[in-house]
Amino acid sequence: MRSVVRTRRPVRGTAASAAAQPSPGSGSARANQRVSVVGIGFWSDGSGLNTPDDKGSLHVRYIKSTDDGQSWGEPVELNPQVKKPEWQQLFVSSGHGIQASDGRLIQPIAYRDEEGVSHAANIHSDDGGATWTHGESAGSTINESKAVERSNGDIVQNMRHDTEPRRHYATSRDGGATFDEATPTAITDARCNADEISHLRPTDVGANGAPQRTATALYSGNPGEKREDLTVRLSRDDGATWNSDGALLAPGEAGYSTMAVLNDGSVANLYEVGADGGIFFSRFTTDWVASAHRH
Repeated sequence: MRSVVRTRRPVRGTAASAAAQPSPGSGSARANQRVSVVGIGFWSDGSGLNTPDDKGSLHVRYIKSTDDGQSWGEPVELNPQVKKPEWQQLFVSSGHGIQASDGRLIQPIAYRDEEGVSHAANIHSDDGGATWTHGESAGSTINESKAVERSNGDIVQNMRHDTEPRRHYATSRDGGATFDEATPTAITDARCNADEISHLRPTDVGANGAPQRTATALYSGNPGEKREDLTVRLSRDDGATWNSDGALLAPGEAGYSTMAVLNDGSVANLYEVGADGGIFFSRFTTDWVASAHRH
């Protein structure tokens, strides 16, 4: 049975809605003046610094809630801990991080080295997020990525390549800190941020309170070389094989997506539609993914 629910309204605070509002000092607010805005982006030159007040770098920060998102603490600056000064820029990959079965928190990042080459990597914490450390590159000429734990405890990085229309994998045997060589997979990709997660409910935890391991994984991404026809695939063997066609979640234009497993075992998917079509929510089951056909 098809079990998909879509919310047909953009999520508040999307880039689309924010872009429509004039900012202070913008050209739309000052019609008779010429205003130049200079910002820092991933492809900007580096500053050679990793200080908390470095105005020449993007910054990695986190905020914490202890009441299920009802209220939030102050931002915590991480650049001094996780950015090498010689890196030109870095940012946290869109989507989510994970907690591994040993309790380690793993958050994918992308960075540009001193030569300007882009890399995927992780930052990780072994003390509940009090302190963080950066790992080594999982692959070069690679951008956003997702980390997923396999049933044997390996951490696999599912990565977006800058030039090749294929997802790339790299495997870590030390909790996402260092990696074997990155290799292309059979998964065609639109050079777009995608997602892979383990199918584990929030209650599927071990004695240490951290997630258990599973061989069941879900992948959400574009099936071709264009950002369209968002498709979800299912694997029950640690990503070695996937159901061939997958399930077509969003026909037409669709880009970034991110998933989470809900308490009842169903899967939530938050995805964008086109450049300014908004952000939508869908919910589905693994049975639907396993039995669906795209055509």
